[in-house]
Amino acid sequence: MDYYHCAEHIYKVAKAQYGEGTMEALQWAESTISRLFFAEVKEVIAGLGRMKPPTKEAQEKYAS
Repeated sequence: MDYYHCAEHIYKVAKAQYGEGTMEALQWAESTISRLFFAEVKEVIAGLGRMKPPTKEAQEKYAS
């Protein structure tokens, strides 16, 4: 997956996890994209693995 498409998915996860348009979503997405930029792929994957979806809807989005 290229950087652009990966960033697109990161914003979708941020929205599902923290809510659309929230400061938390923006901060998480931007810091995660920065980690990818600096080739910290393992750290990003580990962080995603530790996330707990806050709602059933978010859980369903993570699964897809």
